[in-house]
Amino acid sequence: MNALPFGLPQRILDGSPDAVLVSDRAGKILFWNAASERTFGFTGVEVLGSSMDVIIPERLRGRHWGGWHEVMETGITRYGAERLLAVPALHKDGRQLSVEFSIQLVPDDAGRIAFVVAVFRDVTERFKREKTLRLRVKELEALPGAQRLVKRLDARPLKAQGIHPVEEVLRDLAALGAGEAYELVTPHVPGPVLERAAALGVRGVTVETGPDEFVTTFTRKA
Repeated sequence: MNALPFGLPQRILDGSPDAVLVSDRAGKILFWNAASERTFGFTGVEVLGSSMDVIIPERLRGRHWGGWHEVMETGITRYGAERLLAVPALHKDGRQLSVEFSIQLVPDDAGRIAFVVAVFRDVTERFKREKTLRLRVKELEALPGAQRLVKRLDARPLKAQGIHPVEEVLRDLAALGAGEAYELVTPHVPGPVLERAAALGVRGVTVETGPDEFVTTFTRKA
């Protein structure tokens, strides 16, 4: 069997799409890969040797370090390889991020925790989409009467062929009855359709559900 290339672990860490941070048991940063710089904005030169407070929102530091010291003493964490923790984090420019992370505890020969490896993934955009979707659901639930989905049209394949089904959509919306819902999927916010739907007495709520995917739900105004 061929031996692994020299330096392969370092190359894997450096090339990882996820931010990888290694600290000592005091929480001092000892390793900071390229993805960490992309995620949090700090270079390795800026953070190596510093406390992890640089990426922890001030309001959460007390709770973080309380849990940290407990883990250092017990050697037990709830957030290992099989469980992710979702928390707010700080970017260098001061904005708040939403990240998911797991940690691996690395003991010394005596079994005492010596290092902590944390792997972070920036889920800020996904968190925003999910929050918007929850708001959309609340808005729909607040409408009088139960909404029955009568049609869902994904206009993206049509638009890719140069077909713009605006008139078809408007005909469907004109026939929309009370208690009925109509969903339109487009690669962008369907501004012109929303404006013309309002003139028909139909309201639309648009949510970005993915890259080039906007779902607009139309319902008859009460």
